[in-house]
Amino acid sequence: MRLLLVLLLLLGCRGADLPAADLSAERFATRGKIMKIDGHTLEIQHERISKMRTVDGTLEPMEPMTMVFSATSAAPIEQIAVGDLVKVEFTTHYRTDAVLRLVSIEKLPAGTTLELPR
Repeated sequence: MRLLLVLLLLLGCRGADLPAADLSAERFATRGKIMKIDGHTLEIQHERISKMRTVDGTLEPMEPMTMVFSATSAAPIEQIAVGDLVKVEFTTHYRTDAVLRLVSIEKLPAGTTLELPR
């Protein structure tokens, strides 16, 4: 039981170990619907993002789609459930195992209308 608790704490704190440069990285925001939660990753079906930094460094729009985001200590997901509508702020970290890292996540009010793909 103790081993399980230690493992959960270590996994939950992995975002706290991000270097300062990562924590001050350029931020992007969108709204979406939580489609799946798997440990510390969330699949979010999101609205169009007006501008997002691409792997080649350019800023381009991102059409609505479902993407995987990694939770960090800055954006705890304990109160988030599949089906929740959320507003997220995230940073991009290409060439890592956690490309899209959540900086903040908040539930949207019930009845919020999102422009999501069908």
